[in-house]
Order: sequence, then C-alpha cells, then structure tokens
Amino acid sequence: MKKETRHQSELQRASQQLVSDYMSFLIDQETLVEHVVERKLAECLPKMEERIQNHIINHLKQTL
Repeated sequence: MKKETRHQSELQRASQQLVSDYMSFLIDQETLVEHVVERKLAECLPKMEERIQNHIINHLKQTL
C-alpha cells in the first residue's frame, strides 16, 4: 500500500513538473511572438502612416 502511495506521489510530482515546464515554455513562446510582432509592426508602421496620410489627402482633394 505504501509503495502504491509513494508511486502516486512521484507521479503527481512528475505531472506538476511537466505542467510547470510547459507553462514556462508557453511564456517563452509568448514573449518571442511579442517581439516578432513588435518588430514587424515597427517595420510596417511608416508605410501604413504614409498610406493613411495619402488617402486622407486624396479624399480631401476630391471633396474640395
């Protein structure tokens, strides 16, 4: 009986460690994705701002 209880405790500890390791992995992946998105946004933002500005200017030219 004690052997079975010890085995269950070891399984619980191993399961908790697996969950902890996986959560750390997910947090690392989230951080990586954030950095990639921020870099891509920084690259695209000037072009997006220019397009918006041109669209506004063209729209104003057409309405005036």
